[in-house]
Amino acid sequence: MKRRNGQALKRRGAPAPILVGGSYRQSRNVRFAKSPIRFFATLWLCLDVFLAIVSSFAFAAGLPKVSAPAMITIAGEHVTLGALLKMQPADSLLAAKFSTTLLTSTPTPGQTKTVNGSDILRRLEALGVTPARFAIAIPNEVVISRQSQAVTPGDIAAQVSQQFLPTLGWKDAQLEKIDVVEDILLPAGEVEWRFQCSPHTDFARPFYLNINFAVRGEVVKRAFLRTVLSIHETVAVAAVELKTSQPVAENDIRWERQRLLSTQQRPLKDISFLRSRRPRMTILPGRVLTEDLFLSVPLVKRGDNVVLVYESDRVRLKAQAKSLAAGQLGQRIQVMNPDSGKVLLAEVTDVGTARVVF
Repeated sequence: MKRRNGQALKRRGAPAPILVGGSYRQSRNVRFAKSPIRFFATLWLCLDVFLAIVSSFAFAAGLPKVSAPAMITIAGEHVTLGALLKMQPADSLLAAKFSTTLLTSTPTPGQTKTVNGSDILRRLEALGVTPARFAIAIPNEVVISRQSQAVTPGDIAAQVSQQFLPTLGWKDAQLEKIDVVEDILLPAGEVEWRFQCSPHTDFARPFYLNINFAVRGEVVKRAFLRTVLSIHETVAVAAVELKTSQPVAENDIRWERQRLLSTQQRPLKDISFLRSRRPRMTILPGRVLTEDLFLSVPLVKRGDNVVLVYESDRVRLKAQAKSLAAGQLGQRIQVMNPDSGKVLLAEVTDVGTARVVF
């Protein structure tokens, strides 16, 4: 290599030297060294792409925004676009369309449901909401849960005592136990309690109580709960042995307050019940007297002589008559006046007594 005026002359075929830091160094980037115009063209292309991206963001920033959260809690039974989506700025016409567009139903309380973002985008596209007109931000999945409320075992026991027990007709009925150990989840809203039992239920023994929980008039949950009540009543108890051939007198019974062993067998509540009845069988002392232990017997038999009573507002007369039929207390029978032979209609009021019915 020859030097001329202190500078190195380039060999034929060797790369041109580049001055770096006051000295000459051989360049590895031969292409740009040979073609500086290509370097500036590439730089200009990158700048153009950058400006295009910035301008697209600026354009999107000026569009109305429609977005959805990744998780949402819904109070009602159905999920509409209006309940799910948020618009900025607000658009009343579009909001009305969203509110009538059903997306899915809400899950049962305590459960969740996942909706794909693609399903939401399809609904939006059908309404004309596209990326060309709106800045749309929808996650890949939206997790939906339903707003709920918990009914505790204490709440159930309180409602049974306050609403159900008064319907039974027993003055002293108490809730001893109801088998519910965990909360019952219901949709949000005012709860209506509906209690049902079989007409043949014996409430003095363990039974299953059907509770229907209704929210906004619709039954949303049913529960069958084992229930135990204690029912106390003042009942008649045999003080002496009661025989089938003898009427029961007032001093033959005594009154005690006891816990009922069965509500299917109604206990005797009034001594007047025995006026026209006799025991079906011999009843031993100490037994609780129930209505099914007695039979109705005629107070008047066919052919009996009866006292016939005539009553009006001002006068009350008695006469003898002959019964033409047997009759129990309150039953109407035909009687005949033996003097005139006239047949009258009379109501049996006591043993051997009847009142003329006008």
